[in-house]
Amino acid sequence: MAMALLTGCPGVEPEPDPTVTFTGVIQNMPGSGSHVLKLVDDEDDAELAETSVAADGSFSLELPANYGSGVLLSPDWMFDIPGMVTFSDPATKLGSTSLILYRDGEDVGILIYGEYREGVGTIYSSDGWLIYSDRNCDIDGSFVDESIPVTFDISFKKGWNWIFEIYEANGEGESLRMVSGIPSGSRLYYPRSF
Repeated sequence: MAMALLTGCPGVEPEPDPTVTFTGVIQNMPGSGSHVLKLVDDEDDAELAETSVAADGSFSLELPANYGSGVLLSPDWMFDIPGMVTFSDPATKLGSTSLILYRDGEDVGILIYGEYREGVGTIYSSDGWLIYSDRNCDIDGSFVDESIPVTFDISFKKGWNWIFEIYEANGEGESLRMVSGIPSGSRLYYPRSF
């Protein structure tokens, strides 16, 4: 009986892992050809998901329910700022990824999810990362780095999360924030084209 519980019951298929879908449109697509978007683990280059990209840059990428063969690391590996930030659950493991665009089988670059605006005396830029977390975890803290105030206000939920680094400068100074979620105005760009 114990063996049947460990290995499953004959004739009963396990429930498939639920997936999350990330849809978008890539701005400034690089030329014609067959385009594929791959989600790749930053530590060991394991391919976690892939999808084709339409000529207009649109895509729909199914993210796996778990991190698959990617490498999960402690949050202090990603946010190595001893004593400056706190983790609500230090046992959390995170996986960092990149979205890589391929054209006709050739790697054409890492996509950037964000926004850049420049005006008279002002700059705003945001840059996002798709991170997998094995559990819920908040990361908070603030410090000054080379005269720039830096704040962390990240709430990871178990599964896939977008975090953004937001840099702002104006006549009053500069600031850098790390936040959860996708800021309005963010777009997915072909490598460094904004």
